[in-house]
Amino acid sequence: MDIIERHYEELKKICSKYNVDVYEAIWRNRKREFKRPRTEVACYLKHKYNYTYKRLWEVFDWRDYSAMIHLINKCKPKKQYNLRTETIK
Repeated sequence: MDIIERHYEELKKICSKYNVDVYEAIWRNRKREFKRPRTEVACYLKHKYNYTYKRLWEVFDWRDYSAMIHLINKCKPKKQYNLRTETIK
């Protein structure tokens, strides 16, 4: 979980839009209210810091590798997502 701890403040800003905690977004829960923040956290880490799928898979350890690829691929394009995350600061 060192990735989460390292970027906790940034991820907290993303999750605060949805009124959930960072660890709730990562937690293995299939409820709808955690789906969007989980996707944004994963996409943010992938596109902003270029973590590999394998490294992200270790953070979201309850997901299998193909689920992580699907989660990242269904988010917004990299260019649009980076513009959106810059406004979070």
